[in-house]
Amino acid sequence: MLKIKFKQVAFKISLLLMLLYATDAAAVRCGSKLIKEGDPVSRLERYCPEPFWIERWSRPAALDKSPYALQLTDGMEAWYINFGPRKLVRRMVFRNGVLREEQTLAYGFNRAPEKNNCSGSDLDSVGRTLVDLYRRCGAPDHESYYPVTIYPGQHHYPQQYPQHIPGYIYPHISVVVYRLVWTYYPRRGDTRVFHIENGNVVQRLKYRE
Repeated sequence: MLKIKFKQVAFKISLLLMLLYATDAAAVRCGSKLIKEGDPVSRLERYCPEPFWIERWSRPAALDKSPYALQLTDGMEAWYINFGPRKLVRRMVFRNGVLREEQTLAYGFNRAPEKNNCSGSDLDSVGRTLVDLYRRCGAPDHESYYPVTIYPGQHHYPQQYPQHIPGYIYPHISVVVYRLVWTYYPRRGDTRVFHIENGNVVQRLKYRE
């Protein structure tokens, strides 16, 4: 009888811990405040650390129903927020100033380089995320972005892309994703170019000087 009660208590505790974890995973804690989907960008500005990088792009929105049939555009931003070396960096995505999603990337840092002092070999050995690049070599020398259309049937990346990138199971409809391009001119070695999607490096290129 005692064994059954102990199992019941243990199950309730584990269930409570799972619920607490799920609640925390769906939100970001900044100090004593929880930041969650639907919050305005002003709430992050007030309570969270200043982002070390902001990614900006635009994407088509729903067709306007006015007599002029205007094509609207959503203004998108992704804030990269560093909580220090013992916590994961959060990528917070806003659509028209409202938080729509968040994801975790690599561990943060105490202080990033103020300028690019990396060599080509440093850049070749850097990790798999934008955070790893920034933590090791600082801001890029040049930044741009471009759209990529994913068509139905491509539920995972084709073989030329790394399979370790998490969370990429696309729907059965065509979707457009946006890739950031970071270019570095190292102090030694050829130009390095990194294509980044949702904070993850998906392609690395080298151009001879």
